[in-house]
Amino acid sequence: MASSDATENLNKKQIKLYNYFRSTSSCRVRIALNLKGIDYDYKPVNLLKGDQLTPEYLELNPMGYVPTLVDGDITIADSFAIIMYLEEKYPQRSLLPSNPVTKAVNFQAASIVSSGIHPLHNLSVLKYIGEKVSPDAKLPWVQSHIRKGFGALEVILSKHAGKYATGDEVYLADIFLAPQIDAALKRFSIDMTEFPLLSRLNDAYKELSAFQDAMPEKQPDTPIEAAIPTNPALELTCKIQVCISSSCLANLISVLLCFDYLYINLVVDFKLDLRNVACSMAFVGDEEASPSTHRCAYQVFLSFRGVETRLTFSGHLYRALKNAGIKTFKDDIEISRGKTIKLELQRA
Repeated sequence: MASSDATENLNKKQIKLYNYFRSTSSCRVRIALNLKGIDYDYKPVNLLKGDQLTPEYLELNPMGYVPTLVDGDITIADSFAIIMYLEEKYPQRSLLPSNPVTKAVNFQAASIVSSGIHPLHNLSVLKYIGEKVSPDAKLPWVQSHIRKGFGALEVILSKHAGKYATGDEVYLADIFLAPQIDAALKRFSIDMTEFPLLSRLNDAYKELSAFQDAMPEKQPDTPIEAAIPTNPALELTCKIQVCISSSCLANLISVLLCFDYLYINLVVDFKLDLRNVACSMAFVGDEEASPSTHRCAYQVFLSFRGVETRLTFSGHLYRALKNAGIKTFKDDIEISRGKTIKLELQRA
């Protein structure tokens, strides 16, 4: 049972977490805090701008890393140490199983992530490789070490996994796995079909708000461009209804003729590859006509936190529309799976 002092601390929001939105070690601590129901003051540390090297931050954490947790007059750095501290001081929701074997497996899995995978792709290592070897050497380096670690985790956890890494409850191993898998997918283009168990666990984590609320794209310091998912295996599919105004009908017909499309009412099957923001369009018109497909690159701005969604055509179709004096526009649109979107065309 949590002490009365510990319970009171939960309500005072006296815990401060110095962290960076994209840091996997920071994400681990955010998950742990969420699981324990501990409110905290989010203190962003921008690693790209060097906030971690300022005298003020180095006084908190002489290593100049994130995360750092401040609980009253106690300061602790390193995600593993922080989570163990939280487990001892705020035991209301245990992050470790009671079974000694299962507990050891949790420590083993967490250690593989924190010692055998993450340090090999952190910012300082990648910067060194880019400067001393080659910028092109960074991604193969990271992918090699992630695959090695994930391969080991597949074997180890196959003997213990249930719905989650070591059973049907979320424990320490899951807290370390979730951010690492997320980074592997979104930042380092790892094909998770190579690791079916970890892929299944990742799907299970997506159902847990304590995990999803801790992910990089949902933090106060997340830049808008970083909130766009970059999962190479994920495609966003929807339909776009193209509405043609009478003022540009003639010009539009001439444009479509150039592409062998003579359809007034177009339904576009829109597939967005969220890794490189490339689109594939299939124009569907008269059922008796053979469907044509035209591939074209797009520049796409998705909607996050109420920011207006914009989509700008590029490539051959964009140039043809521009030459015909037609502009494309749409306001306040949220692109979501299976949703039909209206896109209006008018004279520029």
